[in-house]
This record gives sequence, structure tokens and C-alpha cells, in this order.
Amino acid sequence: MPILAKAGELADWNPEHYPLKQALEVFALESMQIAAAVGLAAGLMSRAYKDPLPESRQAIVVRILERLCSRSQGPTALQALRKFLIVSFGVNVVGAQDALQVIDAWLTAPYKVIRQASYTNRAPLRAKLCSRS
Repeated sequence: MPILAKAGELADWNPEHYPLKQALEVFALESMQIAAAVGLAAGLMSRAYKDPLPESRQAIVVRILERLCSRSQGPTALQALRKFLIVSFGVNVVGAQDALQVIDAWLTAPYKVIRQASYTNRAPLRAKLCSRS
């Protein structure tokens, strides 16, 4: 987690900037166990809610969701993340609630574009699978 947080600091918490953009790709790796990915995601979200501007926080949450959802077990990862998020944020209840609102808004959006290093035809399908509807 310290490496991901350092990538965030170096990129000024902008998920489009190096090295954070590259670091967030770790959440799409199928080789990483779901529990590890969820733990790292929740920890990074919690850290991101300490410093950056609200727009940056929300952009980081969305990028993490996109990357987790691009996995074959994306829906499972997102369910686990929602459950683990409150614990990860600790006493930052306001931050946890905001992150959950971002997650819920993302999940209920009619269509999500999943950014992938190499686009596949399965991206829209996975986006649909990760929605609650």
C-alpha cells in the first residue's frame, strides 16, 4: 500500500498522471487474489480521502472500480469492497460515506466505459455485469 500511496502523491492524486495511472492497473490483474486487491483498494481509497481535492478522490475511486470490474471476478470484488470500506476508513465516517456514494453512483450508472490497457470486446459486458441492475 505504501507504494500505491507514494504513486498517488507523486501524481498529485490525479489518476490520469504518471505514476498513479500505471499503479492503478494492479487492480485489474487476474493474478492478484480478490481479497488482496480489495484490501489494497480500500486502503488506497482511505488514504486518498485524507489529502486530495474531492474531484481527485472521486476520480481515484472510479478508476479503482473500473479496474476491479475489468476482472473476471469483478462483481465479487465490488461487493467485497463495499463491505470492507467502512472498516478501512476507520473514524473517517464522512469519507467512507462519500466513497460509498461514489461507488453506488458508479454501479447504478446506465453505462460504464472500462478503461483497459488493451480494449477487448468483453469490456461492455463486464461493465453490465458489475452494475446492480
